[in-house]
Amino acid sequence: MENLGIVKQEWLRTFPALPNGIPDRDTFRRVFEKANPQELSEVLRDWPDFHREVRNAVSIDGIVHERN
Repeated sequence: MENLGIVKQEWLRTFPALPNGIPDRDTFRRVFEKANPQELSEVLRDWPDFHREVRNAVSIDGIVHERN
């Protein structure tokens, strides 16, 4: 995630400012340590279906999965 932030830095600048810069791996680790595993699992399970409804397709790891 940190590397993606670095690669997409210009695009990310179009969003609200990150006063402390791009979060590093330790920041992401701390966030995920505090996340409720059950709730995170439910959100991630529902995420592809939500995006299929909105965009008719979802890309995971560069592979586009279109709704049939």
